[in-house]
Amino acid sequence: MQVITSAGLTDQVLYPLASGVCVHRVVKSWGIGGLSAIVRVVRGLDCEALVIQYAPHSFDRRGITFGINLLPWLVRFRTSARIILNFHELYIPFDPSPKRCLGALWQRAMAFLMAAGSHTLAATSSEWPRRLRRVGVWKPIRVIPVGSNIPRASVSDEEIKAIRTRLGANGATLLVGCFGSAGPHRDVDLLRAAVRALGREQPCKLIWVGKSRADEPSSGQITRSFLDDGDIVWTGPLPHPEVSRIMTACHLFVLPFTDGVSTRRSTVAAALLHGLPLLTTRGKRLDEMFLHCENLYVVPVGDAHGFARGLLELARCPTLRARLAQCGRVLHDSRFAWGEIARQVAHHAGTRSRSTTLT
Repeated sequence: MQVITSAGLTDQVLYPLASGVCVHRVVKSWGIGGLSAIVRVVRGLDCEALVIQYAPHSFDRRGITFGINLLPWLVRFRTSARIILNFHELYIPFDPSPKRCLGALWQRAMAFLMAAGSHTLAATSSEWPRRLRRVGVWKPIRVIPVGSNIPRASVSDEEIKAIRTRLGANGATLLVGCFGSAGPHRDVDLLRAAVRALGREQPCKLIWVGKSRADEPSSGQITRSFLDDGDIVWTGPLPHPEVSRIMTACHLFVLPFTDGVSTRRSTVAAALLHGLPLLTTRGKRLDEMFLHCENLYVVPVGDAHGFARGLLELARCPTLRARLAQCGRVLHDSRFAWGEIARQVAHHAGTRSRSTTLT
């Protein structure tokens, strides 16, 4: 597989490339000026398919650009490659601010132009096809989940004990893990309340792997001491092998999304990959693959009482945790494994080889 992305250096010490993957860091701009370099590489690779991973804010920090919307048309005109457009994000909601409304309107136009120029469409969430139809996109759209961006690292029982000790846990402490940026998509207050309720019943610690909110300090490196603010142990940003080892040391995982669990959440895939029983939230719709008390434990978004009750139930019932862990891993292997995702993309594109991803 060939990957075309922004210019820069690849840290192959911490993040070695998988066998058969070649990265072309040639894109100096995602505007009109950078399109010729992309088309030139695609032509040189003579690939059967170009998969465009689309998220507006990945191409411009404001989420507003023009050049990238022309790329499918240019590639179709200059090459024989099939264009598969994969929607990770779509557009921002309308807002009372005129400036934000213009941005929201343009992002809808961007999505339509990208879809119109592509041969086939995919999306990472079952909600996206419904929203795309609102802006006039009527092509068939296949929903393909996002896989884990945290490969599972090997870790021995002795290493797990050492990690738990560094986290301030003893044999009786239940380690509750959470992963990702503590931004607007995580209900941190709901999670704090649930862990406090659990703490009144048994020793526990909440381990937040990743960057904290702007108003929370962050330790930055696992080699330094962790930061314990009383309710949460923040690890700060870490290389993925360290993230994996800490996840493996946790007894269960919690992901309190403010918009509900979905197939586009790589953190969900990471928890399932690591065989962790997962407590999370559901929005208005729940993908049919997610089954309450079978492969994960779900409560409604914003239900603080239900979330605390769910955490207590999981803490009290090792049998339930074991079932969720086992069935969650089965779900991962059948729907979220990268090999399965690649197979779905290739089948959707109607190709067998020489695929290129643009990200």
